[in-house]
Amino acid sequence: MNEKILVRLTEQKDYDVAGDQPDIRGWDLIGPEGIHFGKVKDLFFEKELMKVRYADVELNKDFRVEGMGDRILIPIGMAALHEEDKNLFVDKLTRDTVRDWPVYSGDEVERSYEDSLRNKIFSDKKDWTPVSTKGYYDYAYYDDSTFRGSRSRV
Repeated sequence: MNEKILVRLTEQKDYDVAGDQPDIRGWDLIGPEGIHFGKVKDLFFEKELMKVRYADVELNKDFRVEGMGDRILIPIGMAALHEEDKNLFVDKLTRDTVRDWPVYSGDEVERSYEDSLRNKIFSDKKDWTPVSTKGYYDYAYYDDSTFRGSRSRV
């Protein structure tokens, strides 16, 4: 049996957010226009490397697509923190792009979902230039070192 690559933080009793990092669960997801899209409900991390890869976001009712679900995943390197206000900012999320964002089913994160996220949302292929050749998550949008970068203060 293959072990899952990505696991939910809330399902792992022996794991928690590192002490020097904020726990962003419950934080608001905000786009560049100041629009409140929803709340971070959970985090998916790569257990082997102990790296967060996605924020699991429950969309506000205004952005839900009938019959499609109410969750999306945000690659962690796309987001910037504003710790004082407990907000997570995503520059690429707008009223238009959120409607094209692949809806997350709430189940295990499958590679097909991740591929659809790359293909539909990040049509500009330069965004997916690998940082290294080590693996699937070696791209800037999965790099959590940008998470607390210069974009984190408004």
